[in-house]
Amino acid sequence: MKTQNAIQIQTAAGIQTPAAELAAGIQNNERQAKRANTQTAYLSDACQFKNFATANGAAIKEYSQAAGVSLELAAVLAWADELKKAGYKTASIKRKVYAVKTAYNFTAAENGTIKNTLAGIANQIGTNQHQAAQLNYNAVLSVVLNLKTSGRVQDKRNGLLLFLAFVSGFRGSELVSLCESAVKVDAKTISFTASADDTKQHNTQCRAFSLSNFNGQLLAELYAAYMAAKDSEPAANRKYLFCGCQYNKLTGNQLNRVDFCRLVKKTFGQEFSAHSTRRGLVAFASDNKFSDSQIANFMGYKSAEMIKRYNVRNNALQNSLFQ
Repeated sequence: MKTQNAIQIQTAAGIQTPAAELAAGIQNNERQAKRANTQTAYLSDACQFKNFATANGAAIKEYSQAAGVSLELAAVLAWADELKKAGYKTASIKRKVYAVKTAYNFTAAENGTIKNTLAGIANQIGTNQHQAAQLNYNAVLSVVLNLKTSGRVQDKRNGLLLFLAFVSGFRGSELVSLCESAVKVDAKTISFTASADDTKQHNTQCRAFSLSNFNGQLLAELYAAYMAAKDSEPAANRKYLFCGCQYNKLTGNQLNRVDFCRLVKKTFGQEFSAHSTRRGLVAFASDNKFSDSQIANFMGYKSAEMIKRYNVRNNALQNSLFQ
């Protein structure tokens, strides 16, 4: 078993640890499309693994010999156990192990051993992740209509941001990465396009809304009001659609996902998060008789099974969100 290319570091115990850049997928064509923040996380994970393997080389070598497995597999398994003892959540352990193991050409049997080890860890510490509460269309609409009447620049931005977040189903990272050039308005529609670099699906995601229905009309009005306010702010960021705001003035900074999450919590309550808008849209669409395949395709899910993770609430509103 060898790392995927020659870029590797040998510890004192002889463990071949991949260079951080390799484990982060930066030189791995399979993950060229990973967003910069994902690569940064993988890079940190790879460095953490290298430090662990270096500091615990003797113990890992002893375990390798006793278990009859390669040094590299022994290192990955020992690291997973160490992460569990350190109090990491299941999802974090899985991500960290994945970031490193993909840099090795582990056999099917070795990958099976890793999978079983992670399953055992999950059973010990629990697999239930905190699910953000889902937002309701009525609640979002009520807030947005109030913001629409405000004269504050920040409220104009927030109104468009919150309503677009719900009706588009964009992830927080996709929302804050929208460029001004990604918005198109014509006589019939208003559309917002997230580029392939900003989506988890690695393909362009476009949301077009007809100006003949309520959602499209409201989006167009919110967008026009926000852009008019933005045009009057010389310091506003003109690359990204949503920019920062300080003392009710738009700044040259791009709005980040953390700011969006804080806005959702501040507006609707601490039980909500940036993901609450997507969860709410899935429930809304399901209530309005859209098929699982339609919802999965629109939301960018790999399978309709993902929809079962969401609790559906009854909602009598009818709307053509997917048209």
